[in-house]
Amino acid sequence: AHELMVHQQFEAQAVRTPDSTALVFEGQSMTYAALNSKANQLAHYLIAQGVKPDALVGVCLPRSMDMVVTLLAILKAGGAYVPLDPSYPAARLAYMAEDAQLSLILSHTEVVMPTSLSAGQVICTDDAQVMQDIAACGQSVPQVKSLTSAHLAYVIYTSGSTGKPKGVMVEHRTFANFIEAMQVRLEGALSAPNKLLAVTTIAFDIAGLELFGPLSYGGQVVLASKADSAEPGRLSALLEAQDISIMQATPATWSLLLSDGWTGRAKLTALCGGEKLSMTLAKGLVACTGRVWNCYGPTEASVWSMVSEVTPSAVQGEAILLANPLHNYQHYILDTHQQLLPVGSIGVRYLPDGSMEFIGRVDEQVKVRGYRIELGEVEAQLSGIEGIASAVVQVSDKQTHLVGYVMADQAVEDENDWLRTIKSSLQASLPDYMVPSAFVVMTQWPLTPNGKIDRKALAGADVAIMQSQY
Repeated sequence: AHELMVHQQFEAQAVRTPDSTALVFEGQSMTYAALNSKANQLAHYLIAQGVKPDALVGVCLPRSMDMVVTLLAILKAGGAYVPLDPSYPAARLAYMAEDAQLSLILSHTEVVMPTSLSAGQVICTDDAQVMQDIAACGQSVPQVKSLTSAHLAYVIYTSGSTGKPKGVMVEHRTFANFIEAMQVRLEGALSAPNKLLAVTTIAFDIAGLELFGPLSYGGQVVLASKADSAEPGRLSALLEAQDISIMQATPATWSLLLSDGWTGRAKLTALCGGEKLSMTLAKGLVACTGRVWNCYGPTEASVWSMVSEVTPSAVQGEAILLANPLHNYQHYILDTHQQLLPVGSIGVRYLPDGSMEFIGRVDEQVKVRGYRIELGEVEAQLSGIEGIASAVVQVSDKQTHLVGYVMADQAVEDENDWLRTIKSSLQASLPDYMVPSAFVVMTQWPLTPNGKIDRKALAGADVAIMQSQY
């Protein structure tokens, strides 16, 4: 079992390097000592509000220093944080607050909260009176005697294949094990003098690594604003201006940077996960960064559970594989009856050398004209075709055929001609029923707040091009 919880790792680091910079945001910076005492004050305030172990506290804050202080304070008070992204629709926020039965939500005065929440539920930490009350609290580390590593650290709502978001509960011990395992796997990349550019919304569990990883080991968190993360030009400027050494993002965000003409950073460690890493993107990243890591794992298993380096030789292969479970993680490939599958059978798929090939998600399996199709398998074939930067395959609204959405890695002269080439290339490797009968050329992908490709939003693009079947 892990000895220290994540906030305690941070506290120990603050004792070791009180004057080192812990956090940078839009020209402001905060030392380890300052961040620790600010979080302590808010924690004492929260304890006075009744926060105790396993109490769930909502966090509906814009990206700011206050957001990081707040997450630390909730953990220090013994509570578990529940991220509520202010950009989510009000109905979704209201559902999450109701489902988690949040008695307390921390927010800012400019954030518009759902009207269904009771007035007593929301505390704005930037309200003058509240700020005064927090400032009057002690700066010492709160002693929450009853808190153990089996208590909850956070609850994160994932999209949920049922249509309703579902809350995933993560305990301190698994979260702390994950942070430590990543520091070991990344060979100390979370320590000083390294600087990590944090681009992910806290509503996506991978943000836990971006914030608590460096703060546990003396590194520096450079917090990107929402606008910075969404705009490739601003993101690449920030990487240079802040001399960033490590960044984690989804394939969609990395592709956005590369297609915008970003030339890379020789000493950058690039972590890529949240969606399947295509060979094209892997080659692009390997060519222009220092090191590339392919990360895989469901929220339920505490962020990433397999992290493997994508070496220059790996991009000479057929597909980017998954390998190397983190410390204290084990992986099994099972069938629908939870029985182990032999090498080569599809659950994901084991290869003879023990690595795994990620084919797609079970909830992306579709049936078209009676055939069962793994969309991920068709996407993998598409992404392997030269000239394609990224690809998504969906089933049409009426479930009658497949539609392929493709993005080129450079300007295409004759679109129809290009799509015909793609189609014949697919026909050479896939049975007819798996070949999309319509294609859409994308110049940019619609993204979810988590930075993944928004598959639901693609259906709209579907209708316009149905008349032009290739």
